[in-house]
Amino acid sequence: MRTESSVDDRGHLWLAIGAVWLSIALSALVAVVNAKRGTISQGEFMADLAIYGLLCIVPYKLQRRSNAARYVYLVLSCAGTLYALGGGSFTSRMDEILGWLWVPINFWTLYVMFLTPEASQFGDRVGRELDKR
Repeated sequence: MRTESSVDDRGHLWLAIGAVWLSIALSALVAVVNAKRGTISQGEFMADLAIYGLLCIVPYKLQRRSNAARYVYLVLSCAGTLYALGGGSFTSRMDEILGWLWVPINFWTLYVMFLTPEASQFGDRVGRELDKR
C-alpha cells in the first residue's frame, strides 16, 4: 500500500528532475549537430561534452534528494536564464531556440524543487533514508 509520502517517484518532483536530464541530453545533441555542421570546432565540441558530462552529477544528486544539488541547480538555472534574457550570443539558431525553450521549464522545475510540498523531500536525513532502500 502506498502512502502520500511514498509517491515521490511519481509526482511533480520526478518530472522536474526528468526535465533536468532532458535539458542536458538535448544540449549535448545540439552540440553534436553544431559540430557536424562546423558551427563549433572539435575542441569546443569536446569541451561541451565534458561540461555536459559533469552536469550529469546535478540531476543524479537531485534524484538522491541532495539539498546542495538543489542549490547548485538554482544557481546554474539563474545564470542560464540571465544569459538568455540578457541577449547572450548563442552558437547557432538551434542553441538559441533551446535556450529560450528552457527558460519557462527552469522556472517550473525551480518552483517544484523549492515551493511545493515535495520540496520537503530534500535534505541530509532524507538522502540517507533513500540510500537504505
